[in-house]
Amino acid sequence: MSMFSTRNGLYERARQRFKIQDGIKLFSYPFYKQRRMDVQSFFAQIYGEAKNSRASPGHLAIAQLHELHKLQRHYTLNIDGLAEAIGMDTWHHEKHPEGITVEMHGNISYVVCPSCHAVERLSGAVMSTMKACQPVLCKACQEDEMRYKVMLYDD
Repeated sequence: MSMFSTRNGLYERARQRFKIQDGIKLFSYPFYKQRRMDVQSFFAQIYGEAKNSRASPGHLAIAQLHELHKLQRHYTLNIDGLAEAIGMDTWHHEKHPEGITVEMHGNISYVVCPSCHAVERLSGAVMSTMKACQPVLCKACQEDEMRYKVMLYDD
């Protein structure tokens, strides 16, 4: 998966695609509010990269520590969901307090409703809707604000 600040990384791709001076701007909440559908479409590409990513030796080493009961908590800034993919449960203060991995910046494999906070795994239908730059309706409250469960700057 592309890194954010490396050459040809996500910031540079965002800068080129959206013709903005600094690609980091795309990952800010104010930019998201202005161009929500464009940002959703760009994040759909990031999801595709994340889905095709494979666990690194570092991920596997952390999973081994977990299996050996040597790991109390695993904090990650990654949004790729690879810790979950290799079997490490995601922590949630209410729904899963025994989980081991705390995803500090979220997980691109899920969408969340900012209005009612409903969370659901990203489906093919939702992905297609977002790629087409269309709003996604929340199944719980019917608001059309579903977004990727990823923390943005100034969020």
